[in-house]
Amino acid sequence: MSLWTLTPALPSQKRFARAVLLVLVILDQEPPATAVMGPYSFDPRIVVEGTPAEAVEDWEAALYGLPDMWTRAERVVAERKSLTLPSTSKVG
Repeated sequence: MSLWTLTPALPSQKRFARAVLLVLVILDQEPPATAVMGPYSFDPRIVVEGTPAEAVEDWEAALYGLPDMWTRAERVVAERKSLTLPSTSKVG
């Protein structure tokens, strides 16, 4: 999955695309347990994660389509978005 996606600035200006950040992973030796509520909580796309113990294995996981730091971060962002989106289900 790409870290960035290109979207048109305006629907009528499809040739003028702008990059949109999907997820930003900040690696930390010992991420704070309250990283979600910490200084990065202003943007749900920011995910603080511990540095992979085996960086090569994490890289290989991405190569073979297995869970890696990016898929974990994307899952966190998706969960955050689902918690903030209003329910669209109809009752009745």
